Amino acid sequence: MDNSSSSFLLVAPNSYDVKWAINDHMHPERRCGRPNKRRAWLEWNNLVSLLVHTGAGIEIIQQKEGLYDMVFAANAGLTVGPKKVVLSFFRKKERQPEQAIFRKHFEEGGWRVLEISRRIFFEGQGDALFWGDELVVGYGKRTEKAAALWLERHLERDTLALWLADPRWYHLDTCFAPMSRDTALYYPGAFGKESVRLLREFARRKGRNLIAITEKDALAFICNLIPIGKTLLIPTPSRGSVILETLRSFDFIPLPLNMQEFRKSGGAARCLVFNKHSP
Repeated sequence: MDNSSSSFLLVAPNSYDVKWAINDHMHPERRCGRPNKRRAWLEWNNLVSLLVHTGAGIEIIQQKEGLYDMVFAANAGLTVGPKKVVLSFFRKKERQPEQAIFRKHFEEGGWRVLEISRRIFFEGQGDALFWGDELVVGYGKRTEKAAALWLERHLERDTLALWLADPRWYHLDTCFAPMSRDTALYYPGAFGKESVRLLREFARRKGRNLIAITEKDALAFICNLIPIGKTLLIPTPSRGSVILETLRSFDFIPLPLNMQEFRKSGGAARCLVFNKHSP
């Protein structure tokens, strides 16, 4: 990955909150489950500053009042070519109003907008990540397996569909992280046994490094990182973790950042950005 080709869309968190429970990390009934909005803004601004510091391009749009999860821009769709996007179709009714907003933004920006089908749930870069030239798709919690089949057929890309078995890892980007063309992190416990076998076999066949992380690191949202060249904007690991040392041993430069307020919604750094480029 090359810093000059890194460009991201972000949604400012002016309406960010946790007022419903649509994944296992959201607990609006608990006082500690609601985000501190001042701290959330600090975390988000720090992410933006680090993106700029690494040389990435950024575009920022405003969050619509009442669409509390719209800040997680990764779910807007999947970039599949220069200014070409497959729009998401959200499973949860709370997020479905976002679709028209993102569609309008892309179309006004000159993007070609594709849709899979209004009968097939698909949640964009939350569940579809390129690893090299191939596409890895997580399904079962939000995105349907049929979406992976559609993408493979219409994009003419090799696609690996993986079943997300544990509801705590409801999107692929919470448990799988391509960091370069030949190296990725993953948490094996998030996937069904056959999907773990398929992923390991895929990595072996392609001659790639697949680094397993612990449940503790997975719960710290370590996989929800943003790679920019060899730099990794990565959620702060929990005490005692050796993941940063592991990443450095593969010549990556991890830059930890606090994502505590966004973790209350089940998201972190990668969830907050829509990657405007594809391989």
